[in-house]
Amino acid sequence: MNGLYRYLASAGVCAVSGAIAGSFAGGVFGLVQFVVPHHHTLPPAAVLAMAVGLAIVAWIVVLVVVGVFGNYGVRAIAARSLVSAGAAGVLAVLVVHVARAGLAGVLVGWLIGFLVGRGLCQVCDAVDARAA
Repeated sequence: MNGLYRYLASAGVCAVSGAIAGSFAGGVFGLVQFVVPHHHTLPPAAVLAMAVGLAIVAWIVVLVVVGVFGNYGVRAIAARSLVSAGAAGVLAVLVVHVARAGLAGVLVGWLIGFLVGRGLCQVCDAVDARAA
């Protein structure tokens, strides 16, 4: 367990932002999916609109949690967390919708968000190394 904690702590702010955004968006959409009866299917345009809306709200949550409470500063993380939260939130909602994950959407969203955020961290590190 200690190794897992060290890995998560060293993953970077993008991975944490993605995990927060993915779990928020996946959890809220999973809750909606759990409440709506199974014989009702949401149109793809509605799912996409909900995914984008939840990703924007998740970005605001990330700014508050990581930027304010985490003492990183909102301006310092705003741009990168927008990309991370946007990609993680939309992808989490789409996967939760396809898998009909329901209440497990929080865990599915966390996993997807962490992986998306970690991948974006590696891309940002490579771009920063190339620029230096």
